Amino acid sequence: MEWHGAMINMLRVLIGDNAYSGTYVYTDSRLIETLVVAAMYTTQEIKFATDYTIDVVYSTISPDPYVTSDRTFMNMTALKAACIIDQGTYRTKAVLSGLEAKCGPTTLKTLNHLDGFKELLSMGPCAMFDKLKLDYEFSGDGLNNIIHFVLSPFAGNDFDPVDSFQTYYYSERMIR
Repeated sequence: MEWHGAMINMLRVLIGDNAYSGTYVYTDSRLIETLVVAAMYTTQEIKFATDYTIDVVYSTISPDPYVTSDRTFMNMTALKAACIIDQGTYRTKAVLSGLEAKCGPTTLKTLNHLDGFKELLSMGPCAMFDKLKLDYEFSGDGLNNIIHFVLSPFAGNDFDPVDSFQTYYYSERMIR
């Protein structure tokens, strides 16, 4: 499946999982599992032009979004997967945030470390996914567009047809 390579690379960039130190934090198989789960949630939130079949057990997405060139699906799914990973990291850091260790005169506190992850959730991939989702739905490309309108004549409850001719009567009186 060609989407594996493309979407794994996109996800690694979004979560900052680079191999500068020689190894990645997440394995490819773990990222594929996360991407498939994210694809499941993404297709429940957004209606795409292509109907995707997502199998969480076998970690498959069909048809292949890379082959069909569905960049919107790939971008949205990668952002959703990054959001899921960041939420998991935040949850882990929240559990450890109350940790305080003392060894003689040395003290280790991790309470302030949690604030950075909270800000990451409010401004990172989760917020980007929500913004991109709204942009997609408002753009007209989405099949479940938010904007609907009615084109018909409308008169309010206080409409008086005489009011529409007042300017004519006033101008005619002024001319005479």
